Amino acid sequence: MNHRFFHAAAIAALGIATPVLGQSLADIPVTEDELRGHIAVLASDDFGGRFPGTAGETLSAHYIARAWAVAGFVGGADATGGWYQPVPLVEMRAGDSEARFWNAEGRPIAVPDILLRAPSGLGQINGAPLIFVGFGVDGSGQVVADVAGKVALVLANDRPGENPLSAAVRREALIAKGAVAILTVSPQGAPFGPIRRSYTNARMQLAGRVSRAQIEGVISFEAAQALLQANGVNLSEVVSAAAANDYTGLILPGKASLRAVTVRRDFNSYNVVARLPGARAGSGTVLVTGHWDHLGICRPEGAPDRICNGAVDNASGIAAMIAVAQRVAAGPRPDRDVIMIATTAEEQGLLGAYHFASNPTVPLPSIVIALNIDTVAVAPRGVAMAIVGRGTTPLTAEVDAVAVSLHRELDTDNDANAFVRRQDGWALTQAGVPSVMAGGGFTDTAYLQAFISGNYHTPADEMTDAVQLGGAADDADLHIALVRHFANLSSHPASHDQD
Repeated sequence: MNHRFFHAAAIAALGIATPVLGQSLADIPVTEDELRGHIAVLASDDFGGRFPGTAGETLSAHYIARAWAVAGFVGGADATGGWYQPVPLVEMRAGDSEARFWNAEGRPIAVPDILLRAPSGLGQINGAPLIFVGFGVDGSGQVVADVAGKVALVLANDRPGENPLSAAVRREALIAKGAVAILTVSPQGAPFGPIRRSYTNARMQLAGRVSRAQIEGVISFEAAQALLQANGVNLSEVVSAAAANDYTGLILPGKASLRAVTVRRDFNSYNVVARLPGARAGSGTVLVTGHWDHLGICRPEGAPDRICNGAVDNASGIAAMIAVAQRVAAGPRPDRDVIMIATTAEEQGLLGAYHFASNPTVPLPSIVIALNIDTVAVAPRGVAMAIVGRGTTPLTAEVDAVAVSLHRELDTDNDANAFVRRQDGWALTQAGVPSVMAGGGFTDTAYLQAFISGNYHTPADEMTDAVQLGGAADDADLHIALVRHFANLSSHPASHDQD
């Protein structure tokens, strides 16, 4: 079947704008109504909040793939033209746990705010020595403390300097050096309630990145302070010392016994990958990403509304991606390939994006730019464009120029970069792919912050008349122009591809 010529009723059901006689779909601005139609479907209760590994994933993936097929794309997940890239995930749900600590004299130390889990399912450690390792690594990312056979307490905060390294990377470095357990100390002043809820809910990781620790956990700053104080150590003082590049850690005189049980489920989720072959093979690729997943059933039984539908986050981004795909495919064929990826498990830590970065369907050096579209339905029409990732690539100057050509004002400060690690583009940036997230929702971060402090990650993130679709339509039009700019040699020559 040639998916470019579906019956009109099928096209209408997928929210494709209908051109008038003599007008090309490629030239029709994206409308609020078509975005509303896609969001209403993806964020409906029938999709159950689009949680990975559920029936909502199947419905979401098929809806997105069908919409892109109707637009004129082909499957881009593998060499056979498949649409779905498997992403092996591990879901872990914390069960029973016990933590006991003693000081040098053998007296027990009460540590209330501590959460444990065992990545392999069951972990038990008896009478292991304790070591405070600060940030865990030196400025070059090397472990300098002797952690073999010990329970290591590591700070959650980024290590000062140009190479901060994530807590997960630092944790794995310590495990590779023989630490039997890792206890991450939460930032000072961080409320432990949200951490407890996050830690005790089901959590997912990429199968290849599941921690090798027998036990891992998180402990509040105040509880860690009490633990160290009972061992004759002032936590605030050693935190200051830990900023030194050659900090070798501090072995505590006490001991720890830890036990944790974790329910583990291994399964495949899927990135949806579509490809529009370019007119000039081998000239590169433009990548457009956005996550399809959300939180699923997010409230306990008996709650008036248990489903986190994720209308704004991120059914709005997927709706915009569908509109972009329709316009780009309906116009003149671009020189470069255009690949659309709807990623899974972004809410669990950018997992689908990290998997793609490690298992790309095209060589990463061939990707001219990655454009991430996420949570776009928060601003009205006509607001300035800001960039998450401004300054991380010289290509942001071209993004600005494209926006100006559409008469968009620019917000050129770096305030939006506060979100740079919280979106799929970060996984690609770390893999060396120039990545930006551009749009009106990040202007002075006021619009996004209003959403985050309100409906974000709650059942109230539904498709209602209050959802701001004007800015989402503006941002969809912006991305159509960005794709056309970077996908054509006349506007973005090959010599710029490695900038």
